[in-house]
Amino acid sequence: MRWSTSLSAKSSTGAFPTRPRVSSPHFARHSCHPRRSQRSAESSACPRRPVWGASLYESVVGACYIEGGLDAASALVQRTMGDVIAATLAAPRKSPKTLLQEWAQAAHHPLPLYRTLDVSGPEHRRGFVVEVAVAGNVAQGTGASKRAAEEAAAAKLMELVTQ
Repeated sequence: MRWSTSLSAKSSTGAFPTRPRVSSPHFARHSCHPRRSQRSAESSACPRRPVWGASLYESVVGACYIEGGLDAASALVQRTMGDVIAATLAAPRKSPKTLLQEWAQAAHHPLPLYRTLDVSGPEHRRGFVVEVAVAGNVAQGTGASKRAAEEAAAAKLMELVTQ
């Protein structure tokens, strides 16, 4: 029977097929291979390692779902990833600059004006101070890039105008 990722690909006995072991010289040469020692995998830059963690987590949740059902899998996800999910849901979907511009347009104010007040630090580690003004309200923000400083200034001004 051929390997299939579909859960409906059952064999004639009703059991799910197992994934065949792959032995390849390509995998043996790379430190990302699971049979290599932990020390050699840590010492090299292995771009696949985060993917393995995600795949492992997905496998555990899938096994929990198959064995215990949707409630058990949901409880596992909530217990292990609940704080990350809550933070993602609580985070604004739009950037502070976008929210400030939409607020200004809705209130028929002119568009926000951003002005760079200070650039400090060596070229590889700059620090920016930016001021934003709209409808007589002014706020400053700092950041490692102009964009980050503008976002910080817009967030501060949004806090000021929405109080």
